[in-house]
Amino acid sequence: MKRSILGVLIVLTCVAVGIAAAPPLTFTFKDVKANKTAQETDTYAINNSGMIAGDYVDSAGVQHPMILAGTKLTTADHKNCSSTPGTSPAFYGLNNLGVAAGYCTSSTGATIAFTYDSKKKKFTDINIKGGSSIEASGINDKGAVVGTYVDSAGTAHGFFEGWREDHELGPAGCRQRDPGRAGRRLYQ
Repeated sequence: MKRSILGVLIVLTCVAVGIAAAPPLTFTFKDVKANKTAQETDTYAINNSGMIAGDYVDSAGVQHPMILAGTKLTTADHKNCSSTPGTSPAFYGLNNLGVAAGYCTSSTGATIAFTYDSKKKKFTDINIKGGSSIEASGINDKGAVVGTYVDSAGTAHGFFEGWREDHELGPAGCRQRDPGRAGRRLYQ
């Protein structure tokens, strides 16, 4: 009985010391506005240099994907995306190289997933054979993209598309799709 009480006291002492030694977490709130005339600004991702990705609605009510680096605003409108608010033209992921991942709805109602290189100012569409409603929501520094799509049977899936130098089959439990794509591997 004395050992149990002593054990409990030691554990409680360790927990109390750990709590007392932990520095308090503090957060600074900053209202992010794409520009002075933006009606709405939504932020979804931030990289290590402080670049922010998301979207904004301009004074005319048009929605734009955007990357904000300090006060420098990069608006990147995909030529096939509808710009009507609520059609999701936005960047949802951003890596440290300034490449964003996102999606939008086209004027026909189809979802278009893409990456955008802010240095080259170039979009690259992400297509999955037999897939629809493709949404890219994250990207890492190696250019690997994650997101979701719906197959022809109406089942939703997560996907990982990225560069792999080795010839492994991919992450455990994943099945490789489109193995013939030069250098790129898509896993679900």
